Amino acid sequence: PTLHTGIELFPNNEIQFSYSRRVDRPSHRQINPYVDYSDSLNISSGNPKLNPQYVNSFEFGYSSMWNRTSFLTTLFLRQTDDVISAVSRLQNDGTTITTVENIAENLSYGVEFITTHPIFNWWRVNANFSFFNTKIEDNINTLYDDFSWTARINSSMTMWEGIQMQINASYSSPSVMVPMMGGFGGGGGGYRTAMMAQTQLKELYSVDVAFRKDFMDGKLSLTLRASDIFNSRNFDSKTIGEGFFITNYRTTDSRNIFLGISYRLDNNNNQRERRRTIGEEGSDDF
Repeated sequence: PTLHTGIELFPNNEIQFSYSRRVDRPSHRQINPYVDYSDSLNISSGNPKLNPQYVNSFEFGYSSMWNRTSFLTTLFLRQTDDVISAVSRLQNDGTTITTVENIAENLSYGVEFITTHPIFNWWRVNANFSFFNTKIEDNINTLYDDFSWTARINSSMTMWEGIQMQINASYSSPSVMVPMMGGFGGGGGGYRTAMMAQTQLKELYSVDVAFRKDFMDGKLSLTLRASDIFNSRNFDSKTIGEGFFITNYRTTDSRNIFLGISYRLDNNNNQRERRRTIGEEGSDDF
């Protein structure tokens, strides 16, 4: 169930409240009992006895708009029962085994700020900042209790001869909440998250750059995008358990260049959809 209500205090100023309760069911990989021995010192398996986790989410927000600048502030609280988390244990032979369990209760609360501001007619900036506390408890102990923050900046510019440039920069401070695109967030609503109660992910940051040129009255578009231009998207972490300490350094081939060509059969509908999306989300990713 979901409840959402809003009250307009005066023109272009509104307060909002929402509540939702959802069930997050385990994925097929999380319940697969197959044991992965690809790393003989750190084996892993799923848990077929895993239960779903239930999430209660509350948000209270205030939004306003002056001329073409919009601003949204949101206070949020998210409470999760039967938290699904990866759990690692040391075995007698010195190897570790990692599985997935319903470990505890999670309480996250904090504040999020989102603003969209046109610096010039050809330059628009969208910024998002979230500061939140994450607390994880089992029936006896507090497993984790600390503050984290995330930030994201999207800068869109229309350059010479209709060429558009976009720069996306993001930062996540150390946290046990692993961000994944889509859905409700470790902050207010930008990201969905995965929980690793024993593991703290180190800071994560990256910058992407993209260019787009439209032809044939906007029907044909050519896009050039470079992801993670500083090659900084590394997933470094540390895991602490009874009798062991693991430091993990993991990197991916995240620095790539993409070249794309698109042709719109119905350009008018696409332009209307793009304007609607920009108005709702404050950004125009391409």
